[in-house]
Parts: sequence; structure tokens; C-alpha cells
Amino acid sequence: MTIMVIEAMTRRYLSLVLNVLVLVVAGTTLFAVVQFARGDLPNLMRLIVPPATVESDGPLAVLQWIPELFAWLGSILLYVGGGFILAMALNQLATIVEFGWVQYRAEMKAATADYDKYVATEKARAARRRLREVARAKREPSGFGAVIFGVIVGWFFFH
Repeated sequence: MTIMVIEAMTRRYLSLVLNVLVLVVAGTTLFAVVQFARGDLPNLMRLIVPPATVESDGPLAVLQWIPELFAWLGSILLYVGGGFILAMALNQLATIVEFGWVQYRAEMKAATADYDKYVATEKARAARRRLREVARAKREPSGFGAVIFGVIVGWFFFH
């Protein structure tokens, strides 16, 4: 086997290892959420934002659990979001390792050019749509001509 084939196989295996690592990160993230729900991991929102103290003796006392609920849901979002960002970064790294930096950049530039072309097409469609709406609005009678016609006819009959 030539060196190029061995290098391509090595890149492919490294890419597969990184893709498996993406799955491990996703599973670890879900496990961290479960551990947080059980109380084994800290509330990340409470590390960022201090707990709010709501003191109420009236009927609004029932609503004292709302800030804690938002902190709890925010912590879950932080755990899942951090794992998602790490998994996406590893996925991109696996793509770069498999295909090489030059080909990756070329594909990203091509994708960006395709997206820019799509945006320009949509912008042109929106402009044509606005022009059709303006033209349609101009064709609709405003009633001004009918008023003038009525004044002239009325002037002939009642003068």
C-alpha cells in the first residue's frame, strides 16, 4: 500500500474515533443532566446568579418557587448547551481530520457562496413581491374620481 492510502485510512480512523467521542460527550451530557436532577451536581445558574429572595405573606406566596424553577431549568439548559457545543466542535474537528483543512475550507466557502446566492434570490423575490403589491395598490380605485364625477353631475342637475 502506498503512503497516501495509509494516510487516508489513518485520517478515516481518527475521524471515526472523534465521531465516537461525540457520542460519548452526548451520553455524558445526558448523564450529567440526570445527576443534576438527582441533586448530585451543583445548580450552575446559582453559581452565576445569586438566588432571589421573594418574601410575600399574601396570596402571592405560592409564586415563591418560580425563581427557583427558572434557575433549575437554566442549569439544565447550561449542561445540555455546553455538551451540544462540545459535540458540534468535535464533529467539525472530525470532518477536518478526515478531509483535510484545505478541502474543508473549500467546502465551507462553497456552502457560504450557495447561501449568499440563496439570500440574494430571496431578497430579489421580496423586492418583486413589494413591487407587485405597490402596482396592485395603484390600480385600485381611490374614490377620488367618483367624488369629482358626482360633483360635476350634481352641479349640472342642481344648478
